[in-house]
Amino acid sequence: MKKTILFLSAVLLSATMMQAQSPSSTPTPNTSFENHCGQNQFRPDRRNDVGSPAGPTGFLLPRGYFHTCGSQIVDEKGSPVRIATVGWPGYDGNGFVFRGLYSVNWQSTMRGMVKDGFNTIRIPWNDLLITENPPPYPNQIDFSLNPDLVGLSGMQIMDKVVDYAGQIGMRIIFDHHTNDSGSGGNGGQQPNGLWFDLGPGTNGTDGGGNAGTITAAQFEKDTLALAMHYRNAPAVIGYDLDNEPLGVGADNETLNWGLGGPTDIWQMYTKVGNALLRVNPHLLIICEGPQTYDWNPPNGMADIGPEGDLTAVGGVSGAAKKPVVLHIPNQVVYSVHEYGPEVDDFGPNEQPSTLVPHMNADWGYLVANHIAPVWVGEMGSNLDSTMEQNWAQGMADYMNGKYGALGGPVFNGNQQGIGGDWWLWGEFDGEIPDGTLEDDWTTPRPDQKAITDQISYFPTHPARR
Repeated sequence: MKKTILFLSAVLLSATMMQAQSPSSTPTPNTSFENHCGQNQFRPDRRNDVGSPAGPTGFLLPRGYFHTCGSQIVDEKGSPVRIATVGWPGYDGNGFVFRGLYSVNWQSTMRGMVKDGFNTIRIPWNDLLITENPPPYPNQIDFSLNPDLVGLSGMQIMDKVVDYAGQIGMRIIFDHHTNDSGSGGNGGQQPNGLWFDLGPGTNGTDGGGNAGTITAAQFEKDTLALAMHYRNAPAVIGYDLDNEPLGVGADNETLNWGLGGPTDIWQMYTKVGNALLRVNPHLLIICEGPQTYDWNPPNGMADIGPEGDLTAVGGVSGAAKKPVVLHIPNQVVYSVHEYGPEVDDFGPNEQPSTLVPHMNADWGYLVANHIAPVWVGEMGSNLDSTMEQNWAQGMADYMNGKYGALGGPVFNGNQQGIGGDWWLWGEFDGEIPDGTLEDDWTTPRPDQKAITDQISYFPTHPARR
Protein backbone atom coordinates (compact mmCIF):
# COMPACT_ATOMS: atom_id res chain seq x y z
CA MET A 1 0.00 0.00 0.00
CA LYS A 2 2.79 2.40 0.90
CA LYS A 3 4.55 1.78 -2.41
CA THR A 4 1.31 2.47 -4.27
CA ILE A 5 0.81 5.76 -2.42
CA LEU A 6 4.38 6.84 -3.10
CA PHE A 7 4.11 5.98 -6.78
CA LEU A 8 0.83 7.80 -7.24
CA SER A 9 2.04 10.84 -5.36
CA ALA A 10 5.16 10.92 -7.52
CA VAL A 11 3.01 10.84 -10.66
CA LEU A 12 0.75 13.58 -9.37
CA LEU A 13 3.72 15.67 -8.29
CA SER A 14 5.32 15.30 -11.71
CA ALA A 15 2.16 16.56 -13.34
CA THR A 16 1.91 19.61 -11.09
CA MET A 17 5.60 20.31 -11.59
CA MET A 18 5.27 20.59 -15.33
CA GLN A 19 2.31 22.92 -14.99
CA ALA A 20 4.06 25.14 -12.48
CA GLN A 21 7.44 25.44 -14.18
CA SER A 22 7.00 25.15 -17.91
CA PRO A 23 10.31 25.00 -19.77
CA SER A 24 8.88 27.39 -22.35
CA SER A 25 8.28 30.09 -19.73
CA THR A 26 11.72 30.16 -18.12
CA PRO A 27 15.22 29.92 -19.57
CA THR A 28 17.30 26.79 -19.29
CA PRO A 29 20.50 27.08 -17.26
CA ASN A 30 23.37 28.79 -19.07
CA THR A 31 26.25 26.33 -19.21
CA SER A 32 28.67 28.56 -21.09
CA PHE A 33 30.15 30.85 -18.47
CA GLU A 34 33.72 30.10 -17.51
CA ASN A 35 35.35 30.00 -14.12
CA HIS A 36 36.77 33.50 -13.65
CA CYS A 37 38.59 32.65 -10.43
CA GLY A 38 41.92 34.43 -10.72
CA GLN A 39 44.35 36.51 -8.70
CA ASN A 40 43.39 39.75 -10.43
CA GLN A 41 39.73 39.26 -9.67
CA PHE A 42 39.59 41.11 -6.34
CA ARG A 43 41.28 44.33 -7.39
CA PRO A 44 40.18 47.36 -5.39
CA ASP A 45 39.44 49.24 -8.64
CA ARG A 46 37.14 46.56 -10.02
CA ARG A 47 33.51 47.36 -9.32
CA ASN A 48 31.07 44.52 -8.78
CA ASP A 49 28.16 43.94 -11.07
CA VAL A 50 25.17 45.45 -9.33
CA GLY A 51 21.73 44.00 -8.83
CA SER A 52 18.74 46.16 -8.00
CA PRO A 53 18.55 47.74 -4.55
CA ALA A 54 16.77 45.64 -1.94
CA GLY A 55 15.16 48.56 -0.20
CA PRO A 56 17.46 51.27 1.18
CA THR A 57 19.67 48.84 3.10
CA GLY A 58 20.95 46.24 0.68
CA PHE A 59 21.03 44.93 -2.88
CA LEU A 60 19.51 42.04 -4.73
CA LEU A 61 21.90 39.60 -6.33
CA PRO A 62 22.93 39.98 -9.98
CA ARG A 63 21.15 37.85 -12.55
CA GLY A 64 22.39 34.38 -13.33
CA TYR A 65 23.96 31.65 -11.24
CA PHE A 66 26.89 31.61 -8.85
CA HIS A 67 30.04 29.63 -8.15
CA THR A 68 32.95 29.87 -5.75
CA CYS A 69 36.42 31.34 -5.97
CA GLY A 70 38.60 30.66 -2.97
CA SER A 71 36.49 31.78 -0.02
CA GLN A 72 34.23 34.02 -2.10
CA ILE A 73 30.93 33.32 -3.83
CA VAL A 74 30.98 35.05 -7.22
CA ASP A 75 28.58 35.76 -10.05
CA GLU A 76 28.91 34.69 -13.68
CA LYS A 77 31.40 37.49 -14.38
CA GLY A 78 33.52 36.64 -11.36
CA SER A 79 32.40 39.50 -9.12
CA PRO A 80 32.00 38.62 -5.43
CA VAL A 81 28.49 38.60 -4.01
CA ARG A 82 26.99 38.16 -0.58
CA ILE A 83 24.01 35.88 -0.05
CA ALA A 84 21.94 37.82 2.50
CA THR A 85 19.20 35.41 3.45
CA VAL A 86 16.17 35.28 5.70
CA GLY A 87 14.57 32.00 6.77
CA TRP A 88 10.86 31.47 6.07
CA PRO A 89 9.69 28.25 7.75
CA GLY A 90 6.55 26.19 7.44
CA TYR A 91 7.44 23.24 5.27
CA ASP A 92 9.89 21.88 7.81
CA GLY A 93 6.97 20.83 10.01
CA ASN A 94 3.53 19.52 9.18
CA GLY A 95 1.82 22.78 8.25
CA PHE A 96 2.93 22.42 4.61
CA VAL A 97 2.67 26.13 3.98
CA PHE A 98 4.72 29.18 4.87
CA ARG A 99 4.16 30.41 8.40
CA GLY A 100 2.45 33.75 8.81
CA LEU A 101 -0.08 33.54 6.00
CA TYR A 102 -2.75 33.56 8.70
CA SER A 103 -1.71 37.20 9.27
CA VAL A 104 -0.40 38.58 5.97
CA ASN A 105 -0.66 38.36 2.20
CA TRP A 106 2.08 36.16 0.77
CA GLN A 107 3.18 38.56 -1.98
CA SER A 108 3.14 41.56 0.33
CA THR A 109 5.38 39.86 2.87
CA MET A 110 7.83 38.77 0.15
CA ARG A 111 8.09 42.37 -1.01
CA GLY A 112 8.73 43.22 2.62
CA MET A 113 11.74 40.92 2.64
CA VAL A 114 13.21 42.84 -0.28
CA LYS A 115 12.46 46.16 1.37
CA ASP A 116 14.19 44.91 4.53
CA GLY A 117 17.42 44.32 2.59
CA PHE A 118 17.37 40.56 2.03
CA ASN A 119 18.15 39.02 -1.37
CA THR A 120 17.52 35.30 -0.73
CA ILE A 121 15.02 33.13 1.14
CA ARG A 122 16.04 29.88 2.83
CA ILE A 123 13.07 27.53 2.56
CA PRO A 124 13.10 24.40 4.74
CA TRP A 125 11.31 21.32 3.45
CA ASN A 126 10.67 17.74 4.52
CA ASP A 127 10.27 14.57 2.50
CA LEU A 128 6.52 14.31 2.98
CA LEU A 129 6.15 17.31 0.68
CA ILE A 130 7.43 15.11 -2.14
CA THR A 131 6.10 11.68 -1.19
CA GLU A 132 2.59 12.84 -0.26
CA ASN A 133 2.18 16.44 -1.54
CA PRO A 134 -0.40 17.24 1.15
CA PRO A 135 -2.62 20.29 1.44
CA PRO A 136 -1.80 22.90 4.07
CA TYR A 137 -3.07 22.10 7.53
CA PRO A 138 -6.25 23.90 8.67
CA ASN A 139 -6.04 27.44 10.02
CA GLN A 140 -2.62 28.09 8.45
CA ILE A 141 -3.94 30.58 5.86
CA ASP A 142 -6.29 33.54 6.08
CA PHE A 143 -7.96 33.14 2.71
CA SER A 144 -9.47 36.63 2.89
CA LEU A 145 -5.87 37.89 2.69
CA ASN A 146 -4.75 35.15 0.29
CA PRO A 147 -7.75 34.25 -1.90
CA ASP A 148 -5.52 32.93 -4.70
CA LEU A 149 -4.32 30.11 -2.43
CA VAL A 150 -7.74 28.51 -1.95
CA GLY A 151 -7.68 24.83 -2.87
CA LEU A 152 -3.95 24.64 -3.56
CA SER A 153 -1.63 21.95 -2.28
CA GLY A 154 1.52 22.75 -0.35
CA MET A 155 3.62 22.25 -3.48
CA GLN A 156 1.39 24.47 -5.58
CA ILE A 157 1.75 27.26 -3.03
CA MET A 158 5.51 26.73 -3.06
CA ASP A 159 5.42 27.05 -6.85
CA LYS A 160 3.72 30.43 -6.62
CA VAL A 161 6.33 31.68 -4.13
CA VAL A 162 9.27 30.48 -6.24
CA ASP A 163 7.78 32.04 -9.37
CA TYR A 164 7.10 35.35 -7.62
CA ALA A 165 10.59 35.36 -6.14
CA GLY A 166 11.91 35.30 -9.69
CA GLN A 167 9.66 38.20 -10.63
CA ILE A 168 10.87 40.46 -7.80
CA GLY A 169 14.54 39.44 -7.95
CA MET A 170 14.68 37.28 -4.82
CA ARG A 171 16.61 34.00 -4.82
CA ILE A 172 15.80 30.69 -3.13
CA ILE A 173 17.92 28.16 -1.25
CA PHE A 174 16.10 24.95 -0.35
CA ASP A 175 17.07 23.29 2.93
CA HIS A 176 16.25 19.65 3.66
CA HIS A 177 15.12 20.01 7.27
CA THR A 178 13.53 16.72 8.37
CA ASN A 179 12.21 13.48 6.96
CA ASP A 180 8.71 13.33 8.48
CA SER A 181 7.98 16.82 9.83
CA GLY A 182 10.18 16.42 12.90
CA SER A 183 9.45 15.24 16.41
CA GLY A 184 5.87 16.23 17.20
CA GLY A 185 5.40 17.56 13.67
CA ASN A 186 7.04 20.90 14.45
CA GLY A 187 10.09 20.76 12.26
CA GLY A 188 13.38 21.63 13.94
CA GLN A 189 16.41 19.39 14.20
CA GLN A 190 15.81 15.72 13.46
CA PRO A 191 16.72 13.97 16.74
CA ASN A 192 18.60 11.06 15.17
CA GLY A 193 20.90 13.60 13.51
CA LEU A 194 20.75 11.89 10.11
CA TRP A 195 19.29 12.73 6.73
CA PHE A 196 17.18 9.54 6.80
CA ASP A 197 15.32 7.59 9.47
CA LEU A 198 14.85 4.10 8.08
CA GLY A 199 17.31 1.41 7.03
CA PRO A 200 20.98 0.70 7.82
CA GLY A 201 22.49 3.22 10.20
CA THR A 202 19.20 3.89 11.99
CA ASN A 203 17.11 2.12 14.62
CA GLY A 204 14.05 2.55 12.43
CA THR A 205 12.90 5.82 14.03
CA ASP A 206 13.64 9.52 13.69
CA GLY A 207 15.09 9.53 17.21
CA GLY A 208 12.04 11.37 18.52
CA GLY A 209 9.73 8.41 18.97
CA ASN A 210 8.31 8.39 15.46
CA ALA A 211 8.61 5.39 13.16
CA GLY A 212 10.96 6.07 10.28
CA THR A 213 9.66 6.24 6.72
CA ILE A 214 12.54 7.65 4.67
CA THR A 215 15.57 5.59 3.64
CA ALA A 216 18.80 7.15 2.41
CA ALA A 217 17.81 6.19 -1.13
CA GLN A 218 14.39 7.81 -0.73
CA PHE A 219 15.99 11.00 0.64
CA GLU A 220 18.17 11.23 -2.46
CA LYS A 221 15.19 10.54 -4.72
CA ASP A 222 13.13 13.25 -3.01
CA THR A 223 15.94 15.80 -3.21
CA LEU A 224 16.36 15.17 -6.91
CA ALA A 225 12.59 15.34 -7.46
CA LEU A 226 12.57 18.81 -5.91
CA ALA A 227 15.54 19.87 -8.03
CA MET A 228 13.90 18.53 -11.20
CA HIS A 229 10.74 20.36 -10.28
CA TYR A 230 12.58 23.68 -10.15
CA ARG A 231 15.32 23.01 -12.69
CA ASN A 232 14.07 25.86 -14.91
CA ALA A 233 13.33 28.29 -12.09
CA PRO A 234 16.06 30.97 -12.16
CA ALA A 235 15.24 32.02 -8.59
CA VAL A 236 16.57 28.72 -7.18
CA ILE A 237 20.34 28.97 -6.73
CA GLY A 238 21.24 26.24 -4.26
CA TYR A 239 20.43 23.31 -2.01
CA ASP A 240 21.37 23.05 1.66
CA LEU A 241 21.56 19.26 1.67
CA ASP A 242 20.66 18.54 5.29
CA ASN A 243 19.78 20.61 8.32
CA GLU A 244 21.87 20.33 11.50
CA PRO A 245 23.30 16.81 11.24
CA LEU A 246 24.50 15.48 14.59
CA GLY A 247 27.78 13.73 15.35
CA VAL A 248 25.79 11.57 17.75
CA GLY A 249 22.00 11.37 17.55
CA ALA A 250 19.36 10.87 20.21
CA ASP A 251 19.65 7.09 20.19
CA ASN A 252 23.44 7.04 19.72
CA GLU A 253 23.31 6.97 15.94
CA THR A 254 26.78 8.07 14.87
CA LEU A 255 27.63 9.76 11.59
CA ASN A 256 31.13 10.35 10.27
CA TRP A 257 33.00 12.48 7.75
CA GLY A 258 34.67 10.32 5.16
CA LEU A 259 35.10 7.03 7.04
CA GLY A 260 32.54 5.08 5.01
CA GLY A 261 29.39 3.21 5.89
CA PRO A 262 25.72 4.20 5.69
CA THR A 263 26.13 7.27 7.94
CA ASP A 264 29.11 8.84 6.13
CA ILE A 265 27.82 12.37 5.55
CA TRP A 266 30.82 13.31 3.39
CA GLN A 267 29.89 10.45 1.09
CA MET A 268 26.26 11.63 0.99
CA TYR A 269 27.30 15.20 0.18
CA THR A 270 29.46 13.91 -2.66
CA LYS A 271 26.87 11.54 -4.12
CA VAL A 272 23.82 13.78 -3.83
CA GLY A 273 25.80 16.89 -4.76
CA ASN A 274 26.96 15.31 -7.99
CA ALA A 275 23.43 14.14 -8.75
CA LEU A 276 22.08 17.67 -8.26
CA LEU A 277 24.72 19.11 -10.57
CA ARG A 278 23.59 16.72 -13.26
CA VAL A 279 20.18 18.38 -12.98
CA ASN A 280 21.62 21.91 -12.99
CA PRO A 281 25.40 22.33 -13.22
CA HIS A 282 25.32 25.79 -11.60
CA LEU A 283 23.62 25.04 -8.30
CA LEU A 284 25.44 25.87 -5.09
CA ILE A 285 25.80 22.67 -3.08
CA ILE A 286 25.70 23.62 0.61
CA CYS A 287 27.23 21.17 3.08
CA GLU A 288 26.69 21.64 6.81
CA GLY A 289 29.26 20.48 9.30
CA PRO A 290 27.97 17.89 11.79
CA GLN A 291 27.16 19.38 15.17
CA THR A 292 29.36 17.94 17.90
CA TYR A 293 29.37 18.39 21.68
CA ASP A 294 32.60 17.00 23.17
CA TRP A 295 31.18 13.48 23.31
CA ASN A 296 34.26 11.90 21.70
CA PRO A 297 32.31 9.55 19.45
CA PRO A 298 34.22 7.08 17.28
CA ASN A 299 33.71 9.12 14.13
CA GLY A 300 37.05 10.88 13.62
CA MET A 301 35.75 14.33 14.55
CA ALA A 302 37.35 16.79 16.90
CA ASP A 303 34.03 17.49 18.62
CA ILE A 304 34.48 21.21 19.11
CA GLY A 305 31.60 22.40 16.94
CA PRO A 306 28.12 22.60 18.44
CA GLU A 307 27.31 24.88 15.53
CA GLY A 308 28.74 22.55 12.87
CA ASP A 309 32.15 20.85 12.96
CA LEU A 310 34.29 21.83 9.97
CA THR A 311 37.47 21.80 12.02
CA ALA A 312 40.91 21.10 10.57
CA VAL A 313 41.94 18.66 13.30
CA GLY A 314 40.74 15.27 14.45
CA GLY A 315 41.47 12.32 12.20
CA VAL A 316 40.11 12.76 8.69
CA SER A 317 37.35 15.14 9.74
CA GLY A 318 36.96 18.58 8.37
CA ALA A 319 36.69 20.25 5.02
CA ALA A 320 40.38 21.13 4.88
CA LYS A 321 41.64 17.55 5.20
CA LYS A 322 38.83 15.85 3.30
CA PRO A 323 36.90 18.38 1.24
CA VAL A 324 33.73 17.62 -0.65
CA VAL A 325 34.92 17.34 -4.25
CA LEU A 326 32.31 17.25 -7.00
CA HIS A 327 32.61 16.52 -10.71
CA ILE A 328 31.94 20.20 -11.44
CA PRO A 329 34.39 22.30 -9.41
CA ASN A 330 33.68 25.52 -7.53
CA GLN A 331 30.08 24.80 -6.50
CA VAL A 332 30.57 23.68 -2.87
CA VAL A 333 29.75 26.03 -0.01
CA TYR A 334 30.16 24.88 3.60
CA SER A 335 27.74 25.90 6.30
CA VAL A 336 27.34 26.19 10.06
CA HIS A 337 24.59 27.49 12.34
CA GLU A 338 25.49 30.14 14.90
CA TYR A 339 23.20 31.12 17.76
CA GLY A 340 23.66 33.00 20.98
CA PRO A 341 23.32 31.53 24.49
CA GLU A 342 19.52 31.86 24.56
CA VAL A 343 19.31 29.06 21.98
CA ASP A 344 22.38 27.02 22.96
CA ASP A 345 24.81 28.22 25.62
CA PHE A 346 27.98 26.25 24.88
CA GLY A 347 30.29 28.67 26.69
CA PRO A 348 32.40 30.38 24.04
CA ASN A 349 29.37 32.07 22.51
CA GLU A 350 28.73 34.10 25.66
CA GLN A 351 31.11 36.85 24.54
CA PRO A 352 33.00 37.78 21.36
CA SER A 353 36.42 37.44 23.01
CA THR A 354 35.89 33.68 23.35
CA LEU A 355 33.59 33.13 20.36
CA VAL A 356 36.06 34.53 17.81
CA PRO A 357 38.89 32.03 18.48
CA HIS A 358 36.32 29.25 18.68
CA MET A 359 34.90 30.11 15.25
CA ASN A 360 38.41 30.52 13.84
CA ALA A 361 39.22 26.93 14.80
CA ASP A 362 35.88 25.44 13.85
CA TRP A 363 35.14 27.04 10.48
CA GLY A 364 36.53 30.55 10.11
CA TYR A 365 39.90 29.19 9.00
CA LEU A 366 38.27 28.09 5.73
CA VAL A 367 37.50 31.72 4.93
CA ALA A 368 40.59 33.31 6.48
CA ASN A 369 42.89 30.97 4.52
CA HIS A 370 40.89 31.31 1.27
CA ILE A 371 40.08 27.59 1.20
CA ALA A 372 36.32 27.70 0.68
CA PRO A 373 33.32 29.91 1.39
CA VAL A 374 31.20 29.38 4.49
CA TRP A 375 27.60 30.53 4.66
CA VAL A 376 26.08 30.85 8.12
CA GLY A 377 22.94 28.87 7.32
CA GLU A 378 21.06 29.90 10.46
CA MET A 379 21.62 32.67 12.97
CA GLY A 380 19.22 34.75 14.99
CA SER A 381 18.22 36.08 18.37
CA ASN A 382 15.43 37.76 20.32
CA LEU A 383 18.02 40.43 21.19
CA ASP A 384 16.35 40.98 24.55
CA SER A 385 19.47 40.87 26.74
CA THR A 386 22.88 42.53 26.72
CA MET A 387 24.54 39.15 26.21
CA GLU A 388 22.43 38.44 23.13
CA GLN A 389 23.01 41.91 21.72
CA ASN A 390 26.76 41.51 22.19
CA TRP A 391 26.63 38.10 20.52
CA ALA A 392 24.74 39.48 17.51
CA GLN A 393 27.05 42.47 17.09
CA GLY A 394 30.06 40.20 17.44
CA MET A 395 28.73 37.92 14.70
CA ALA A 396 28.12 40.86 12.36
CA ASP A 397 31.63 42.17 13.02
CA TYR A 398 33.18 38.74 12.44
CA MET A 399 31.27 38.30 9.16
CA ASN A 400 32.44 41.75 8.08
CA GLY A 401 36.12 41.08 8.74
CA LYS A 402 36.59 43.19 11.85
CA TYR A 403 38.40 40.53 13.88
CA GLY A 404 41.46 40.11 11.70
CA ALA A 405 43.69 41.00 14.65
CA LEU A 406 42.34 37.90 16.42
CA GLY A 407 42.88 35.63 13.43
CA GLY A 408 39.45 36.07 11.88
CA PRO A 409 38.78 36.52 8.18
CA VAL A 410 39.49 39.87 6.53
CA PHE A 411 38.25 41.16 3.19
CA ASN A 412 40.08 43.32 0.67
CA GLY A 413 39.26 45.09 -2.57
CA ASN A 414 35.77 44.19 -3.71
CA GLN A 415 35.61 40.98 -1.68
CA GLN A 416 32.39 40.42 0.19
CA GLY A 417 31.92 39.56 3.84
CA ILE A 418 30.53 36.21 4.96
CA GLY A 419 26.91 35.64 3.96
CA GLY A 420 24.27 34.33 6.31
CA ASP A 421 20.65 33.42 6.92
CA TRP A 422 18.86 35.35 9.67
CA TRP A 423 16.30 33.11 11.34
CA LEU A 424 13.43 33.91 11.02
CA TRP A 425 11.05 36.07 8.97
CA GLY A 426 7.90 37.17 10.76
CA GLU A 427 6.64 37.64 14.31
CA PHE A 428 6.45 34.66 16.66
CA ASP A 429 5.95 35.93 20.17
CA GLY A 430 7.16 33.46 22.78
CA GLU A 431 9.49 31.56 20.44
CA ILE A 432 13.28 31.71 20.39
CA PRO A 433 14.17 33.39 18.08
CA ASP A 434 10.94 35.33 17.79
CA GLY A 435 11.34 36.91 14.36
CA THR A 436 12.24 40.04 12.46
CA LEU A 437 8.88 41.86 12.47
CA GLU A 438 6.52 43.68 14.77
CA ASP A 439 3.15 42.05 15.43
CA ASP A 440 1.63 43.77 12.39
CA TRP A 441 3.72 41.42 10.22
CA THR A 442 4.85 44.46 8.23
CA THR A 443 7.12 46.70 10.29
CA PRO A 444 10.73 45.52 10.84
CA ARG A 445 11.79 45.48 14.46
CA PRO A 446 14.43 48.20 14.86
CA ASP A 447 16.75 46.04 16.98
CA GLN A 448 16.64 43.20 14.45
CA LYS A 449 17.11 45.51 11.49
CA ALA A 450 20.11 47.18 13.14
CA ILE A 451 21.88 43.80 12.91
CA THR A 452 20.60 42.49 9.59
CA ASP A 453 21.45 45.76 7.83
CA GLN A 454 25.09 45.09 8.67
CA ILE A 455 25.15 41.73 6.88
CA SER A 456 23.32 42.80 3.73
CA TYR A 457 24.86 42.79 0.25
CA PHE A 458 26.45 46.06 -0.83
CA PRO A 459 28.29 45.76 -4.16
CA THR A 460 30.37 48.92 -3.64
CA HIS A 461 30.74 48.49 0.13
CA PRO A 462 31.29 44.73 0.39
CA ALA A 463 32.07 44.50 4.11
CA ARG A 464 30.77 47.32 6.25
CA ARG A 465 33.73 48.14 8.43
